[in-house]
Amino acid sequence: IHALEDSLDMQNQSYNTVLNTNEGLHSYINFLEDSLSVVILDDKIRQNNLNNAMKFLSLSLTAYYNSEFQLALKETEKAIQVFPDLAIAYARKGTIYYRMGNYKRATINWNIALQLDPEYDEVRSVLLDVKENTAIDIEKLPE
Repeated sequence: IHALEDSLDMQNQSYNTVLNTNEGLHSYINFLEDSLSVVILDDKIRQNNLNNAMKFLSLSLTAYYNSEFQLALKETEKAIQVFPDLAIAYARKGTIYYRMGNYKRATINWNIALQLDPEYDEVRSVLLDVKENTAIDIEKLPE
């Protein structure tokens, strides 16, 4: 009888261990689901911000083509506020400043664009022209 009681106690302990492990795994699953939800939400927010930034950049390009440089600059600033790591926004800002005659600010913004996207060849080309004091063709400015 004692051997059977000991066997039953061991089975109960094993059962309780499995229950505790199961509870721990469920807690871990809940943690992972919450983490995944946060990642999905962050991704949706980032996508929404990118879409808004692109809308502002579209408005800035229209203003740029109409030679409304102050408005173009304002819309580009809005894009940067919404999505601060968008290289094309800084490239556009640099081009607007260049067209406004502020070559120092143009160069600063083009450098920021190149830092954000080291493979931005249009910006690299313009910066090399600036460095070599080569005349810059307005048609080749990054828009």
